Amino acid sequence: MPKFDMNDFVSDLFNDNSKAEAVEVFRVQLIHIDMIKPSEDNFYGIRDIDIMAANIEQFGLDQNLVVKEKNAGGYYELIAGERRWRACRQLFDGGNKNFEYLPCKIKTESSEKINRLNLIYNNAMARELTDYEKMRQTAQIKETLYELKAEGYEFKGRMSEIVAKILDVSRAQVDRLEKVNKDLSDDFKEELKNGETGNNGGV
Repeated sequence: MPKFDMNDFVSDLFNDNSKAEAVEVFRVQLIHIDMIKPSEDNFYGIRDIDIMAANIEQFGLDQNLVVKEKNAGGYYELIAGERRWRACRQLFDGGNKNFEYLPCKIKTESSEKINRLNLIYNNAMARELTDYEKMRQTAQIKETLYELKAEGYEFKGRMSEIVAKILDVSRAQVDRLEKVNKDLSDDFKEELKNGETGNNGGV
């Protein structure tokens, strides 16, 4: 799977007059682990932290976290890398001071909605997902794209095709996930989220 690049993403999905607004600008900085906070937009489960922590302790953190510029309280909000941050947090709290400061890409120009797409993309490509996560991310991407469209962004192709491109799945799979999301009751969605439905990857 090619590494995600926002400039390529913009070139592939946006029309020319929307590209300039969507392009991301970064700077890299070491940030104290206590000043980094998870994003409220991250609906993905946090799994296998012990395994990731052991791997990071042995081989190091080989990929920068991605954060938004600090808020009024001085905190940086995570856009990509919450599992890595939590693994480093576990190591640091356990006494390993090598993870007191973490390398972060700081977005110096960014749209909240582009950040949300970036967060979903990075999580979608980084792990095996539950049925709930597949369903939720599909709905979240489409909702975000429509919000961007309402703000004046223009896209190439139909929304379902764009969602499929972002997630690297077929349009038929996107349509199936959207139908499941529409047809399921809120109670059943909550059970699916909590793993109480015998989830076996069948959505």
